[in-house]
Amino acid sequence: MIFRVPWFIALKYFLSPANHSVVNFITTIAAVGMLFSVTAMVVVGSVFEGLEHFTVSRLDDFHTDITFSKSEGSYFQFDQNFERKVLGISGVLRCVPVLEQKALLKYRTNEYIARVKGVGDHYSEVCGLEESMVSGHFFGDKSTASEEVVLGQAISSSLSLGIHDKFAPLQIFIPRKGITYATRPDDMYRKGFAYPSGIFNISEYNDKYIFTRIDFLRDLMQLPPESVSSVDIRLDPEVDPQQIKGQFSKILGSDFDLKTRREQQDFFFKLINSENLVSYVIFTLIMCVAAFNVISAITMLIIDKKNQVRTLYFLGLRVSQIKWLFFFEGILISYSGGILGVLLGVALCYLQSHYEIITLGNLDFAYPVAVTWDGVVLVVLIFMLLGAFFSFLSVQRISKKWLHISDVRDQ
Repeated sequence: MIFRVPWFIALKYFLSPANHSVVNFITTIAAVGMLFSVTAMVVVGSVFEGLEHFTVSRLDDFHTDITFSKSEGSYFQFDQNFERKVLGISGVLRCVPVLEQKALLKYRTNEYIARVKGVGDHYSEVCGLEESMVSGHFFGDKSTASEEVVLGQAISSSLSLGIHDKFAPLQIFIPRKGITYATRPDDMYRKGFAYPSGIFNISEYNDKYIFTRIDFLRDLMQLPPESVSSVDIRLDPEVDPQQIKGQFSKILGSDFDLKTRREQQDFFFKLINSENLVSYVIFTLIMCVAAFNVISAITMLIIDKKNQVRTLYFLGLRVSQIKWLFFFEGILISYSGGILGVLLGVALCYLQSHYEIITLGNLDFAYPVAVTWDGVVLVVLIFMLLGAFFSFLSVQRISKKWLHISDVRDQ
């Protein structure tokens, strides 16, 4: 009963106009301020979610379900017995040896430093790199007399090298082992020749990697057969990588580092989460500024309704109930704006995702958005807490003295 009467009176004040137009104006400003700040938070949060999903889908083309490498030392032997043990793990569909080395690339007069990634046969079945090919194809089994490489698009542009340039090969220089000084370049580097078979486009790796066959890279590095720096693995889609890690640990022991696809992109996820957190903090502060209008609106409404409040007091309403009355009024103002803001934000994201209204620059590609329940619930919690807090602050000055009530009776 103590809350029921104040609630109905607050609802009446909210639905009926105030005596002065300026009070109506300030109340509207408070609600509209909450509406737009909540809308902005929903939209920005959805944009970050969309960008994360889009970027992860592109990075997934480069990374594999699981990869493992030596904890100490660069290389290890991956022979047939080792391979059989890995393939014997339930859920493992294929494993491919990988060898990485930094190298100097030279095409005609252009030079570039990149990482060369030598991969075994069927590598395109382990990762989705073929989905990111913009020109040519990913090399398959050894079927040509010349060696083939797949270049990142930025490397291809820097070297002015395309897949149709067959007149001059790409030169790959690998440092010789144990040589720290030499008078001739040939004494410091081993040189190999290859021709491009394709060009891939993954923004994070366009300027960092080229792919070639692992045997070709082993010969350049003068490594023993079956030497690898890591092994990339494809899992059954129904298998959870986290659950299968224990089976790998039994085979690999403590000498190897095992990473799932998510762990391979750990830096990216930390970066995007940090940016998302900063954006939420900024828009929460903006929402706080908008919520300050609730205090102004409630203060003006109390002044406007002072005579009515005094009448309610003499009819039996206690001061504590009067405080609840205007607290509920603040809740109605802030929550109405917040709820409409959530609905408007979700509607804008729906229009963007279905009708592609805004595109990325000059690209014919829609700005990605993704509305998630977690994001919406977080926004709702933020505006509810802020609305309740500022509504509470706005009624603290209410007292019999402030209302000019001289009658004294129990509260």
